[in-house]
Amino acid sequence: MEIKSFRNDVVESVHRVNYVVTREGKIIKSSGDYNELVSMRSTVKPILLKFLIPNKNGFSDKELSVMMSSHNAEPQHREVIKKIMQANNISIKDINCGTHIPYYPDVCKQFFTETDPSEKQLYNNCSGKHAAALIWCKNNEVHKKGYWQATHPAQIHILESLQKEIGPDRQLKTGIDGCGFLCFHTSLLTIADLYHKIATEDDYEHIRDAMINEPFYLGGSERVETEISTECRLIIKCGAEGVFGAAIPGANTAIALKVESGNEDAADVALVKILMELGVQNLEKWRTTNITNCLGETVGVTQ
Repeated sequence: MEIKSFRNDVVESVHRVNYVVTREGKIIKSSGDYNELVSMRSTVKPILLKFLIPNKNGFSDKELSVMMSSHNAEPQHREVIKKIMQANNISIKDINCGTHIPYYPDVCKQFFTETDPSEKQLYNNCSGKHAAALIWCKNNEVHKKGYWQATHPAQIHILESLQKEIGPDRQLKTGIDGCGFLCFHTSLLTIADLYHKIATEDDYEHIRDAMINEPFYLGGSERVETEISTECRLIIKCGAEGVFGAAIPGANTAIALKVESGNEDAADVALVKILMELGVQNLEKWRTTNITNCLGETVGVTQ
């Protein structure tokens, strides 16, 4: 599959997309090499949360959703994370994920005027995942020092659990993500199989319900995956550099895709195109993504 970006009707860039679609665990559609290793990036977060928080355990869907999110750092996201940590007697000063300019422009003014270093880390899109890891440490009476590092028991638990989940014959390599946590490299077919598990297996019920019921806390305002999940009640999780994992509940259908260029607008468009080909309705308004300039003018389109 190719997604193209146009400016004044001239092709400015071409984004090649590798993807695989499975139904009941069997491949029904694909493009490119679905066995090549790709970085899961944040598409792994729902699976990791199952390892860190293996059942609902009193958490609301909002709380579970934000703990597997790549959130916009809107006030609602930050408040829920603080509430989770306070309820579990964990200080926000224990979070160590670094920070970055928020994805959502409306939050940037708050970010630049925030002076508390601990509060500023809550703006990191991965801060919910870090809260979940600290809760795991507390619940398992494991020291929290260096919880994000590859040699810490929390990270070893995640790695061993993920390898067990995908099976010993599936390839899994590690790296370091932007927030300091381990990140994982595996095939698109493996990602699709994991999202099939999220959609169908009892062990994932609390993960599945949170993703379907509270998609805003997975992403946030003006995010394509959040809007589609809200409209169609799908399971969707984005990852940096143009990767998606998704599933259609009730249809036993799972999707994994990776844009080779890493372009995330192209990933949004590719996901919508695949979903429409699978018969998902009411997605027309997300079929293309506008390219805007610094004046807010529409100057091109990705489609």
